[in-house]
Amino acid sequence: ERREATRTLLDNEFCRLREKDFNPITKTEVEDAYEGDYKIHPSTGLVAALNAALDSMTCTTATKTDTRSSLKYFIKAAREVHLDSKPIEEVKKRHVRLIFEQMANSRGDEWTPAMHNRYRRNLSMLFKELMELETVESNPFSNFKPMKAIKRLREILTEEERIKRRLATGVSRS
Repeated sequence: ERREATRTLLDNEFCRLREKDFNPITKTEVEDAYEGDYKIHPSTGLVAALNAALDSMTCTTATKTDTRSSLKYFIKAAREVHLDSKPIEEVKKRHVRLIFEQMANSRGDEWTPAMHNRYRRNLSMLFKELMELETVESNPFSNFKPMKAIKRLREILTEEERIKRRLATGVSRS
């Protein structure tokens, strides 16, 4: 009786491994990103969908490189908060905010408003691409406000201060 129960359990596991692409390490089933008439299926995991959106985006090489870099850190933070395999259609603004908070915490003092806004812009482009492909209904970044950057005022020197600096550095006025 125990052997039969064990055999049934093993048969079920082999079935999951073969037919449903079950990953026993992460305990998730891998969805096919290109199923049916969708180029990227709405039930595709967050990481797979964003990578597929990046591949299907048409933009300059520099933009793609910058977006790929932003995506790398976004994926790392998503894994840390266990949202990496969440179906893309279920990703909401609160999930994106949670991932951004994780990125800010892991980057520490390096995280600046300018960096936040650049990541926001790049990832928003990916979600716009997913909207074009009809994978998602809305862009969670659409109401995700940019951070206000603190602009440093440039020091304005008087004529006397400029002359002193020029003499101190040995630069002649040509």
